[in-house]
Amino acid sequence: MLPLNLILALATQLPLQTILICIPEEEESNSDALLDSYRDLNGIDIKFGLTRLDDLLDTLNHVEEMPENNGLLIVMAGKHGGNWTRRAFREQVTWLFPMEAELPFDPLKIRLDGNVLLYSDTDQDNGTITLKEVYSVKGLVTIQGNYGWFSKKTGEIVIPQWAKWHRRRDLRGIPFVNTVMGWAPFVIDATTENPSGLMIDVIDSFAKLVNLTMVPTNPPDLDYGSLK
Repeated sequence: MLPLNLILALATQLPLQTILICIPEEEESNSDALLDSYRDLNGIDIKFGLTRLDDLLDTLNHVEEMPENNGLLIVMAGKHGGNWTRRAFREQVTWLFPMEAELPFDPLKIRLDGNVLLYSDTDQDNGTITLKEVYSVKGLVTIQGNYGWFSKKTGEIVIPQWAKWHRRRDLRGIPFVNTVMGWAPFVIDATTENPSGLMIDVIDSFAKLVNLTMVPTNPPDLDYGSLK
C-alpha cells in the first residue's frame, strides 16, 4: 500500500498542484478501489488522479517546456517499464519510488536538477519513513543522498537542508571542460596546460566549492565563444 500520509505531507511541503499515481497494467482492474482508498487526498486543493506510465512518459518526453510552478508529484505503484529519457526527470516533476524496489530505468538518466525521491518503510520501531534523493552528474555518476524523514506519529516531514543546491554540493570530482582565451589580467597563459589569472582563480574556487575537476582548454577555432 502506498504511504498516504507521506503523500499528503509532501503535497503540503512542496509546491504541488497535481498528484498522479502510476499503476501497472496488471493492476488497472483495481483502479476504482485505489481511487477510493485515496479519496482523502481530495481534502486538499490539489488535483489527483491515476495514469498509465507509458502515456505519462510519452507526454513528458515530447513537451518542450513545462511551467515552472507545475508542481507535479508522480507516485509509482508496482513495477513499471516504459521509455525513460532525461526529459522525464524535469525539475518541475517530483517522482516518488519505494526504496526497496528496483528502479525501472538507468539512474544515470536522472538530471542533476531532477527530483527523484526514494522512501523506505523499514524503520518500524521509530515510526519513521526514510527519504533519499537520487540524481546523476553529467550521466557519469549516480549519487544517492539523504533528503529527510517522515514521522508517522506527527505526520510531518523533516528536511534538514531545504536548499537543493546545498544538498548537492559534492559533485564527486567529475571533469568539467571549460574554454578559455587569453585576456589579461583575467586569463594569462591561456595556451598552456596551467593558465592563471583572476577568472581562473574564480573558476578554481567554484570547483573546490562543489568538488568539480575543471579542465581548461582552448576552443578549436581559437576564437571567443563556447566550445564548438
